[in-house]
Amino acid sequence: MTEAKNLLLDLLKFDTQNSDEFDNENLFRGETIEALKFIEIRLKKIPNIKTEITRYDLENYVGTIKETFTNRGFLIAHGDFNTLLPNILFQGHIDTVPFGEFPGNPLGEFDSNLIRGRGACDMKGSLTGMILAFEKLVNNSNRKFNPILLITSDEEARNFAGIKKFISQNTIPIEFAICGEPSNFQIFNKFKGVTSRAIKIKGKAAHGARPQEGINAIIKSNQILTLLEKYANELGKNPEPIFKSDSIHSQYSTLNVGKISGGIKVNAVPSTCLIEFEMRLVKPLSHYENELEEQIFSQLKETDYKLIENFSFNPLLILEQNNPLLKNLKKSIEKEIGEVREGVMEGFSEATLLNLNEICTIVFGPGDLKYAHSSEEQIPIADIEKYIDILVDFGLNTPSPTNL
Repeated sequence: MTEAKNLLLDLLKFDTQNSDEFDNENLFRGETIEALKFIEIRLKKIPNIKTEITRYDLENYVGTIKETFTNRGFLIAHGDFNTLLPNILFQGHIDTVPFGEFPGNPLGEFDSNLIRGRGACDMKGSLTGMILAFEKLVNNSNRKFNPILLITSDEEARNFAGIKKFISQNTIPIEFAICGEPSNFQIFNKFKGVTSRAIKIKGKAAHGARPQEGINAIIKSNQILTLLEKYANELGKNPEPIFKSDSIHSQYSTLNVGKISGGIKVNAVPSTCLIEFEMRLVKPLSHYENELEEQIFSQLKETDYKLIENFSFNPLLILEQNNPLLKNLKKSIEKEIGEVREGVMEGFSEATLLNLNEICTIVFGPGDLKYAHSSEEQIPIADIEKYIDILVDFGLNTPSPTNL
């Protein structure tokens, strides 16, 4: 317990809060270099380890302000490659969502075999397990694959810049990857799609004392919000059976209006209002685009608006049940836990981007997703130790290369 506990508490000490927006007038920049350096120094103590931190800068708009974001990167580590063995990637991100109203110490505390703190569950707990499993496997003469460790930044914000940088530069062939997002030891090999969009309503500015001379964009938004709510309720009536799992929500698409902004002061008629929403998809994006047009946008003939698409990805299925690497991971899970459970990744993760770039990736990690991003974020140390045991057993009992 001590090794996993100490490493996770060390990782939580690094403030890696990341956000695309101002929160209580603070902009969390997701600076991760110091945390990555700490991990690299640790790994370099192991013989024959090769590590590299690739740094990058980003320029993004936060509202109307152009900001430069520095002190970020991704870390990759591996040992000497045995060309007769497959290469398997352990992948996770080091940035976290903002602390918010976190009770206690968001930079980590130990309490009754639990570690609490921002990122304990999502996903410094998984990273702790991956780092310790990597250390046990990398120079083990009995290992059956070449372990590669990848730790990224900008998963919680900045449009997944870290994993995209890695993919664009990677030259190492990778046969299989495990993304350690918290899954409570379920294998997620089905991934909901996502679309993130905004509707900008245009009105006409006027003095607040003469609202009749303007067009109030906030009031105009009411019709759109009503239509979005009605459509969201309809989505909850149309299941897609292929996404059925233990979760009652997994087979349904969802729509969430997450942010509304408009106006500059109370004595002025607002000339613009921005509604931001996202959808999680169980059918191809084109299906929902047709529905959005029919049920919402076709009803807005008297509203001046602009639709903005931030990003979109179709649903993704990985049904390679005969993949020997996946089959052996299942054997290791069964040995340590007693059962293998498969489910649906309802949130969006870096696993989708790896899969889209022909790296077969499943999500599998310790920790319960209900604690991620919450004011009660926590993970049991026993879960991390169980995760280490599974990954190490997987590394020592994977099928021989001739059977791959």
